[in-house]
Amino acid sequence: MIVLKRYQMMRKCEKIHLGATAGTTLARTEETKRKYIPTELYFPSVAIVLQWTTLPIIDWLDIDSRSLEYTLLKEIGVQEVPNLQNLIERIIQEHRDEIQKQNTNGEYKIPLTLNFLVEKFSGYYYNSWKTGSFEQYQFLPSLPLGKTINESNANDVILSATAKVFKVVNPLFPSPLTEVIRLCQKHLDISLFGIRDHPSLSQAFDTMMEKKKELLTEQTASKIFAYMNGLDGLNRTFIAKVSQYNFIPLQGHANGTILLKSSQVFIRSDVTSSKTTTTETDSIDTRGLIDYVDFGVDANTFLFRVGVLSDPTPSALAELLIDRQAAYLKAPKMTGTC
Repeated sequence: MIVLKRYQMMRKCEKIHLGATAGTTLARTEETKRKYIPTELYFPSVAIVLQWTTLPIIDWLDIDSRSLEYTLLKEIGVQEVPNLQNLIERIIQEHRDEIQKQNTNGEYKIPLTLNFLVEKFSGYYYNSWKTGSFEQYQFLPSLPLGKTINESNANDVILSATAKVFKVVNPLFPSPLTEVIRLCQKHLDISLFGIRDHPSLSQAFDTMMEKKKELLTEQTASKIFAYMNGLDGLNRTFIAKVSQYNFIPLQGHANGTILLKSSQVFIRSDVTSSKTTTTETDSIDTRGLIDYVDFGVDANTFLFRVGVLSDPTPSALAELLIDRQAAYLKAPKMTGTC
């Protein structure tokens, strides 16, 4: 009896191997009932777990994963899990479906396929992840730029590339949802996805410059500079690099907010508060010749560290006089009597 059963099983496996056995899907539509080669088919269990009704499966719903039949089918090409590319595409589609059915007060539900990926990552997907470029795929549910979970709703959730998100909420990059971080912590080291707590200082600066039109205002720059003050990577090379860029916002000009280099603005050495009291002399300096800025203690500390001075040196003052002479002469002057 056992010999007969094995013979029948071998014949069935042989037919599948030759593409002679029809596969199906959980939806069991006429279109999906057709002949497949083994590598196109999956075991029914994975389709059931993922609720993936269109995934091609062998027409053997109750096959035991511990059986010899299962082992032989696996050997001839029937797959236990979808490949990483297909899994990520499935996550993206589930996210879109979730957003479409949400209202503004709804709770975002993490894609079922993302749960599956995290749970199976070490056993099935780690090698593919290492050898591919999947860190650039936007599939990870994340908080919008600079928002906390309390400031967001389901419709705010975006998909981000793991190379472009960081665990700690910050003003420059998206952050994974708290639920995503908890899910990863339960099953694997989140760094396997390439996700770190913070970016490097150089990476943060480059991103800031890429988005300078939307990020660099006098109000937002305070948070950004303060955040960058706590990042690793400050060295002479970085200081030399940033000295070439206009990245410090200054308001009050005819053209609105302008961006200046670190050598073109100054911070008073006694600045300890978020904003200082403006004196008549300060007003003249800002309007015509010397521009003082104050973004708050932490932000100011970062600017000091990258080369901003408290007052211009004689040579710097000479350059300012030359560069701004025309603008200074055009500015309204205070008049008085002798």
